[in-house]
Amino acid sequence: EGYRPSEIAILYRVNAQSRIFEEMLIRAGISYKIYGGVRFYERKEIKDVLACLRLVVNPKDKLSHERIDKLGKRRSLAIGEKLATIDAQLAPGALLQTILDKTPYLELLDPDDDADASRLENIKELVSVAHSFASVQNFLDTIALVESGYEQEDSKTEARAVSLMSIHAAKGLEFRAVFVVGLEDGNLPHTRSLTNDKSLEEERRLLYVAITRAQERLYLTFVKRRMVYGRTQYYLPSQFLTEAGLVNDDSVMF
Repeated sequence: EGYRPSEIAILYRVNAQSRIFEEMLIRAGISYKIYGGVRFYERKEIKDVLACLRLVVNPKDKLSHERIDKLGKRRSLAIGEKLATIDAQLAPGALLQTILDKTPYLELLDPDDDADASRLENIKELVSVAHSFASVQNFLDTIALVESGYEQEDSKTEARAVSLMSIHAAKGLEFRAVFVVGLEDGNLPHTRSLTNDKSLEEERRLLYVAITRAQERLYLTFVKRRMVYGRTQYYLPSQFLTEAGLVNDDSVMF
């Protein structure tokens, strides 16, 4: 209370985390903007994988064919051949995972490259959310509703919007109220940094950047569990919160 939307920011370690906040803000009728990035369902890899999904369900989907064709003739042919062998009756999460397992799409991405690693995180998030739907049609209908929310957002002024951004993108910016989300071990610090002291220190500095974006109010949040690939996965609060004395036995101390 007491803050305009434009004075509020939600910061996250990985771009894939924006999806749930985008959807919740759209449902709540709160305008938002993605700073330094694009909205979840507008990201190239998400559009590519969803095109594959639509082609399994409807092999005559012209727009999806055109999208896959842009991946290159040889690769698009290989993907098309594999898609034709996949059972369209699978549940959404299982169907997406089968597409990724059987087609050569993931060969386009190098997990050791930071940009590609982010794209892989986005795909993982897409598969995870798909597991929460009973049917592919319901899943696609829900995405269509979110995309219609995007169109409504485009017609609104950014001056009245909450800012969503990665911590990296937030450098140099300040907001009256800041929410830093996803403060769990494996997320911040990221899994890739847990076994390397230098990388771990970089993650610690990244959290410092996030904290210092707040001018007046700061909210540090973590989850104890979330659904990943249709299964409940449990998390510990970020070790950085424990080091700072902000959590004790999973209890928030601030």
